[in-house]
Amino acid sequence: MITLFIILATLAIASAVITIASKNPVKSATALICNFFILAGLYLSMNAQFLAVSQVIVYAGAIMVLIVFVIMLLNLGEHSTTIKKVMKNPALSYIVAVLLALGLIVSITASAHKVKTLPEQTSEIASVSQIGYLLYNDYIVAVIAIGILLTVAIIGAMKLAKK
Repeated sequence: MITLFIILATLAIASAVITIASKNPVKSATALICNFFILAGLYLSMNAQFLAVSQVIVYAGAIMVLIVFVIMLLNLGEHSTTIKKVMKNPALSYIVAVLLALGLIVSITASAHKVKTLPEQTSEIASVSQIGYLLYNDYIVAVIAIGILLTVAIIGAMKLAKK
């Protein structure tokens, strides 16, 4: 199981690097889609089926369709002016990347000694049926409120699109 995790983690890092390094937005979006599916595989290897399914449906499905639609709508190609402006000053990009890496290293080392093992009941709590039971029994008001909020947001987006 650890071998599968290491392989998937390596593939996730590789696809993330391709997402960032590619100059073509469509290639970057494709690598990001691959990254989302690999992350779903990582969730499955950690016995988190609900997170894996949510990752595929929400991110690899809906969000990436939106991103690809925007790329096609804005006609972003390899010769986009935005990309040219960013690439004129790559030193700033490197500085931000180094600062983010340092922040990540500091946060990992600071939290390394705080890692605790999960109780044995975690697999029961994380099952899809248990989450569904909790959502539609204990948190039904929140689910209905989110449904109404999303419906209003879709109606608002349609109204804005007609203008």
